[in-house]
Parts: sequence; structure tokens; C-alpha cells
Amino acid sequence: MNDGYTSFKVFMTYEGLALSDLEMLNVMAVARDTGALVMVHAENYDAIRFLTNRLERAGKTAPRYHAMSRPIPIRNWWPERSVPAAEQIGVDFLHLVRLGLRSADDAVITGSVKLVDALLRDDTLAGPGWHRYTDDGYGEHEDGSPFDGTGRGRPWPLLTGERGHYALIRGEDALPYLRSMAATASAGGMIPEQVWDAEDIPARLLRRGKPTGSATPLARSRSAVMHSTRRATTR
Repeated sequence: MNDGYTSFKVFMTYEGLALSDLEMLNVMAVARDTGALVMVHAENYDAIRFLTNRLERAGKTAPRYHAMSRPIPIRNWWPERSVPAAEQIGVDFLHLVRLGLRSADDAVITGSVKLVDALLRDDTLAGPGWHRYTDDGYGEHEDGSPFDGTGRGRPWPLLTGERGHYALIRGEDALPYLRSMAATASAGGMIPEQVWDAEDIPARLLRRGKPTGSATPLARSRSAVMHSTRRATTR
């Protein structure tokens, strides 16, 4: 982390790479304390070795047998040791549309949008907002106390801007998203990283739809407003 590496991948399998439960817990503890992002390659190492040895004894060593040594139940093994990717819902898939890698009307994209809206959308007084992903723990606690390594993620105006980009690509009106972003601004006109999504807590200066104690301004949020405004006015 001190050298600028903020994301890491750890393994439950492969000789010399597989971590024990104790090692995995130590990694997660450090990630919690430093804000690092950890991706887990989750497979049952012992089951893979068992199946691999059996295939090798049978002389089945051609590349096509590799998949047979790792059937889906083995590759999705021990979900309680980590968070399975299949259960993690986020908004990153919209990058595929903005980069031109998927059509905005692709069935997978439109289906994912519906799922995200059902699970991550939060309509605040400022307008629609979205959480980054399920079980996001980066944000104030329920009582409004500051993030201290744990907490609950709040809606990000940046993600509202990204939905505005998506709307423009689909030929829709992006102004509702721009207005929503503008409504989250602080008294000084700064777009925050996150907005409060619960009942007002005046003692902590937290108001629904307004900045939390997160980074304000967040430069990426500001750039999203500028980008969407430019595209919306030059169509």
C-alpha cells in the first residue's frame, strides 16, 4: 500500500500460492485497516489435487482434461471463506457500454441495470443515487459516526453521472441525472464523494441527499458533471 499498490489477489489453490484460513484472515484484517481491495481466487485445492492425480493415473493429461479437474462445484467451493463473485452486485459493468465494448441495449446490460436499480438504487431528496456494490462498508455508521475501518457505503453522485452517460448513449435525457448531481452539492457548490441516505442527524451535520463526511469535492464527480453537460448540450 505504501508503494501505491492498492489491490491484491490471493489464492485458495496452486502450489506455493494457496493460503490457509489463518493467512486469509490476516490478509483481510490488513485490507480492512488500510483500505486495500482484495480479490480471492476461490477453489478447493485438495479436491483439485485429488481429481488431477486421478486423471494423471488414467493417462488423461491432454489440455481438455484440465476442465475436468475443476468442475464448477469445485471452482465455487467454500463460499463461507470469501465473498463469491456471483453474489457481488456492482455498477462497474456500465464501463463496457461507455468504452464501446457492449451495446447499451445488450440484454445482459439492460438486465444488469434492472438488477442494480432493484438492489443499489436509493432515491434521496437530491434525486436518484446508487451505491457502489452490495455490502459496501466504506462510509459512516448508522448513527452518523465517521468511517473507522468499518461502516456502511452511501450513494455516490459519481454513479449518478455515470447513469447519465448511459442515458445519453441510449438516446435518453440526461438532465434528470445532472440535476440530481447538482442537488447533492455542498453550500460551496462542491460535489461530494457520498451523500447521506438516512434520516437527518443535525448534530453531525448530516442531511438526506447532502454530503457526508467523505471527500468533498471529489474531482471525479465534478468531471462527470462536466462531461455529461458537454455531451448533453452538443448532441
